[in-house]
Order: sequence, then structure tokens, then C-alpha cells
Amino acid sequence: MNRLFVDVGNSKLKWRLYIAGSRKHDKCGSHEEFCAYLGEVSLEKPVIESVKISCVKNNETTRAISDLIVAKLDVAPRFAKVSQSFGKVRCGYKNIDELGVDRWLAIISAVDKYGKGILIVDLGTAITLDLVDSEFQHLGGFILPGIKISLQALSSCADKIPLISEIDNIAFPGNSTRIGVFGGIVNSVVAFIESLSDKYQLYPVLTGGDKLQISARLSIKHSLEENLVLDGLEIDET
Repeated sequence: MNRLFVDVGNSKLKWRLYIAGSRKHDKCGSHEEFCAYLGEVSLEKPVIESVKISCVKNNETTRAISDLIVAKLDVAPRFAKVSQSFGKVRCGYKNIDELGVDRWLAIISAVDKYGKGILIVDLGTAITLDLVDSEFQHLGGFILPGIKISLQALSSCADKIPLISEIDNIAFPGNSTRIGVFGGIVNSVVAFIESLSDKYQLYPVLTGGDKLQISARLSIKHSLEENLVLDGLEIDET
């Protein structure tokens, strides 16, 4: 079957194409780049028979993406949803509608790959941390502002703190305002991950655009994953 999986995040999209059951490629880009991609795919053969989407955007954006896929590919997409349980893992939210579907898919994927006793950390526009204990119970999690949002927020609220981009080499403690701010934000995330891992005895699995920034500063063993949400979409399909 020719299938397309799409992860619609807060700031960008990722998508994965299967042709005749074999993975053809994974791609990442803006909404405009995804639109252009669909235009290209619509001109190719064979046709896409199935589209499944994870979307964390509002209803208006979700409808727009659905309409776009119908117009370009002539197939109605299906949207992943959070469930009370999947396989061995059980959702820890009292109201499952409050849990982002991207987090749930990342949990499903991480449990499938690493088993129980894991801490799933998605370092994107927002930072989410989800805990799965030794009984495959999702304990819930935490949501923090992402690194870039934290930098922007501090700069906008403090006149003498400039807007800071990524810095490769961070002195600890910081020996300039720029390094002090960036190091403080990054190391606070690192410390929180290590604290949760130690307290609950969980193995960290990192994903998201800022995973390398955090991975480089973690002092504990952990794993990196590129596309946990797309992987979860595939597993949810089976």
C-alpha cells in the first residue's frame, strides 16, 4: 500500500512516504514546503491510498490541512487520537482529550522500542516530559517552554538582555550575559531531566529539534530518536 504519514507540529511538519510497502523517504519542512511536496506527489504514480496525521494545531488549521490533502491527493486523511491504552501502556491523564496526540504517539513509539521505565523528552517549541513506569503506566508529565521561547521571553521582559541565538560553547558558570542566559536555560532543562530520571529510575529518550543541545550536556545514559511521532503513527496504524 502507498501510505503517507504526517506529523504537524507547532513550528514545522514532518512526513514519511511509503510506496508499495517500502519506506521511500522522511522529510521535514514548513507548511509551504509541504504544500509544494503534495503538488509534486499528486503528479506522480502510483497514487497515495492512505494518509494518517498527527496534528497539534487548532481546528481551523487541522481542517485546512485535511482540505489540502483531499484536494491534492483525492484521499480523506485520518487523524490519530489519544486512547485510554495502547498495547501494554496505559494513559495517565484523567481526561485523555487533554493529552497532546503527539505526546501519546511518542510514548507508544518509545515503549515499543525501549520497553518500560522510560522518560520521553520532546525538545521542540515546547518541552514535554512523559513518564512511563516499570508497569507500563504513563504517570503523566510536564510541559515547559522550549529553549528558543525561553530566550525570547527573557529578552522581551528585560531591556538589557539581548535576543540570544544558539551558542556552541557554554562556559559554566557563564562568563558573559549571553552565555549566562543561554547556559542557565539549557542547564535547567538538563538538571530537570536528570532529576526526574534519578527520582523515578527512568531511562531518558530524547527527541525534537533541540535534542542535541541537551544530549551534549547530560551526564547520564540516554538515547536519541529522530521521529518518534512518525514512528508512533505507524505503530498506531497496525
